[in-house]
Amino acid sequence: MKDKLKEVVRIVEKELGIDLSLKDHHPEYVFARAIYFKIAKDLSDYGWVYSLKRIGGAIDKDHATVIHSLKNSFPKAMKRNEYRILYYRLKKKIIEDVTEHVLDGTETEVEMFEANRQLRLEIINVKNHYEEEMEQLKKTHSLVMDNYRRELKLLRRSTTFVDDRFANMTYGLDEDQMEQVYQKLDLLCKMMPKTQYA
Repeated sequence: MKDKLKEVVRIVEKELGIDLSLKDHHPEYVFARAIYFKIAKDLSDYGWVYSLKRIGGAIDKDHATVIHSLKNSFPKAMKRNEYRILYYRLKKKIIEDVTEHVLDGTETEVEMFEANRQLRLEIINVKNHYEEEMEQLKKTHSLVMDNYRRELKLLRRSTTFVDDRFANMTYGLDEDQMEQVYQKLDLLCKMMPKTQYA
């Protein structure tokens, strides 16, 4: 049994280029140890059961370190894509090499995760493209509205003086009084001499 556990250590160290027994607290060491602990524990699903003391002892760590790593460091590692892919890839390799148990199915956990990751990237790209298009649309809408406001302002400026003056003079008149104003205005306009154009 111990030989198989040492083989797991050897494969993980070879794949990662890391000495798991070193007292190094950099993330790459912490996550590498967490992946080793988890894979060693996963071996129990294939008939190779090891105590936490023995799993830790294989790299000069105690069982408390194993518990802490499985509870805290491993979940953190699984939040990072590269370590999640690494865990599934190493688990498949170790289970097939060490236990001689072939993981059946053509689509491994690694492949499924990678496909899921690619899909997430595509969704992010589509979302970014949509946001860029919406930003461009907002800019275009803003320009159109600015032009509309400018044109409306010019139109108002060209008619405001006459309209406002007439409205001020006739403010408060009822319909009959307004009718009298229009009649007198009509008469006044007819009496005014017209400019003759040749």
